[in-house]
Amino acid sequence: MARRIANLVLLLGLISCASWQAWAQDPAETRRSISFWAYRVGNGNWSDIRFEASTGEVDTLSLGKFMKGRIHEYQGPAQLLFFREQPDPTPEDPDRMVRIPIAQTQIPSGVKEAILIFTPVPKNSTAEFSVYFVDADPSYFPSNSLRVFNATGVRLAGKVGKENRYFNPGISTPFSLTSFLEEGIPVAFMVETKEGPKFVFEKDLEYAANRRIILLLEPPRRKGSYKIQATNLIEVIEEKDEG
Repeated sequence: MARRIANLVLLLGLISCASWQAWAQDPAETRRSISFWAYRVGNGNWSDIRFEASTGEVDTLSLGKFMKGRIHEYQGPAQLLFFREQPDPTPEDPDRMVRIPIAQTQIPSGVKEAILIFTPVPKNSTAEFSVYFVDADPSYFPSNSLRVFNATGVRLAGKVGKENRYFNPGISTPFSLTSFLEEGIPVAFMVETKEGPKFVFEKDLEYAANRRIILLLEPPRRKGSYKIQATNLIEVIEEKDEG
């Protein structure tokens, strides 16, 4: 028994050591260089959110509500950390500031362009926001396509176009809009209740060509209502000159 406990303690120690080494690995080996823009979802303190855009250079995050925000350039570790600065004066340095981490995201290898979606988290969480990372490369998110971002906090059953599927909280894979640009694309979502399934959204949505759409689903505005809020986050894709 004592030997089994000792072996378990040793194993946990090795795991912790490996985890620390993975987290503290040489930043030069895990550096990323990407362009990104960000959206905000829900209510929160969206002011004065900063990140280190490159070594020693701090940028303030621009967060769009409905439209695409300012494009940021980032060069740094794969773990992108967002923070607020707070005064912490000392007798030696009365202007001293400290960084209070509020959110973070991991940048996958090979990604050059991304969309970040910030959502508030429960008050008892260590972070202030969750950050959903969306690869914005056209091969993953092409023009004339739609992705559903379920920010309701519950799993939804739904139909987009001719496809039926479940939508867990977070971002979906793309749906093609090509066949629906003239007549609109039928979209519907349901939630399971004690009284059985109920429709929470149902509408034919019309979009112009050369767009990338994130359909944002948020909780009902009124308490006791089942009708969720749906907002289009639209990015216009400029056509490339064939000449």
